Amino acid sequence: MLDRRSRGAALSLQVTPTVRDTPNDGVIGPGDQLDLTLAVKNNGSSDTGSLQGTLTSLTTGVTITQGASSYVNISPAASASNNPVFKATVDKSLPCGTTLKFNLRLTNGTDPPVDIPVTIDTGAGSAAFQSYNGTP
Repeated sequence: MLDRRSRGAALSLQVTPTVRDTPNDGVIGPGDQLDLTLAVKNNGSSDTGSLQGTLTSLTTGVTITQGASSYVNISPAASASNNPVFKATVDKSLPCGTTLKFNLRLTNGTDPPVDIPVTIDTGAGSAAFQSYNGTP
């Protein structure tokens, strides 16, 4: 059951974005392409059922290029990540330091959908990237 209240499967979200950017500087910024893996943890008392996730951008200048993804059934106290990864591009005109805002809508085909806000910071102070494959 999908339910953000006290009964059923209450969901909490942990965001682990993987950033592919040019010039591989490990900083989310203008012109970057983002690969987003969003781990969902079930803090409830029942299984979620298989989930479908839809990611939308709430930030002007951020375009979702892969907005649909799936999650396996998540048992209580367990977590699962989306497959395939969500993908987004950041417009070159978006200023560094902008907080990127997204909405993740989860559905299981039975219960009402659940909307979960996702934010990712950009710029030099960003701790949102997971891996870095490039030269300093």
